[in-house]
Amino acid sequence: MRRFAADQAALRNRPHSDSAIRCLEADLANLRAGIGHDLRHRPAQALRTTGELFVMWVSIGAVPEGMRLIRQALSAATHACAADRARGLIALSITSFHAGDSPAALALANPAISDSSRRKL
Repeated sequence: MRRFAADQAALRNRPHSDSAIRCLEADLANLRAGIGHDLRHRPAQALRTTGELFVMWVSIGAVPEGMRLIRQALSAATHACAADRARGLIALSITSFHAGDSPAALALANPAISDSSRRKL
């Protein structure tokens, strides 16, 4: 399921990205189960997956669920690499913006950008 999510998410900036979103949405129950499993057993992978899916959360109207899962993954994946944490923060920033919370979006983006600059991702 992780590979499927990553492969489909990678198509988000390509022609026909809407079909990738539809594929992800069709498998949403399995994605939820996989993310739930990873939150308990492989939190860094859950962070990577939830962050990669930020476009899907917005596109299918599941912003609150996406934000909740990204937050859980950020909390659980305390030892994730800097790149994954930065991507997770950016994903949470983008979904916060789509939820109408511009101040939170900026507050989340700033540390991700600062950390990325310091560590030269």
